[in-house]
Amino acid sequence: MICELSTHEIGLGFEAMRELRTQLTNETEYLDRVTTQMAEGYRQVASFDEERVVAIAGFRRVRNLAWGNYLYIDDLSTLPDARGRGHASGLVRWIKAEAMRMEVDEIHLDSGVQES
Repeated sequence: MICELSTHEIGLGFEAMRELRTQLTNETEYLDRVTTQMAEGYRQVASFDEERVVAIAGFRRVRNLAWGNYLYIDDLSTLPDARGRGHASGLVRWIKAEAMRMEVDEIHLDSGVQES
């Protein structure tokens, strides 16, 4: 199941987000940061395996001269035991459908390599 998280549900995604954002060690700080970002237009969508969030994406709408009106995916993370099962691609499909609904021109996602 994939659904957008409300401000009351963002704690459900903490474990999955920590896989990408390893500097986040305090859930209270995480909740504060995400709540602040949500007030500025940041949104989170999560993929669930039963009642547990196993993958999460954070994105926002951006407008600039270079790319026009687009969605930027800030965060895309999956728990190790859920990788390879289509959760991340499901989140990207959800965001793509949302971009079409919002009539934005493009979706952007930057990727990097992390060493363990």
